[in-house]
Amino acid sequence: MATVPNLHLAPPPDAKVIKVVIGQQYGQEVIKPASPEAEIFCEMTNTKTLTRRMVEQIKRLGYRIEVIPTEPKEL
Repeated sequence: MATVPNLHLAPPPDAKVIKVVIGQQYGQEVIKPASPEAEIFCEMTNTKTLTRRMVEQIKRLGYRIEVIPTEPKEL
């Protein structure tokens, strides 16, 4: 009998990486692509941003998500 892999395990350190930036827009969290690979996932879903659910599914494919910190803006 075949075993089902545990999909909640962390991806291996050598996994492919997509980079994203987390921000706020109209009081809602937005996850914007910050790498060509992340942009491809947005193109596949015909969106400009990713959702938390999409990020979880991308992780299930074996990708590692790297969040790029945003710089505080000065006035």
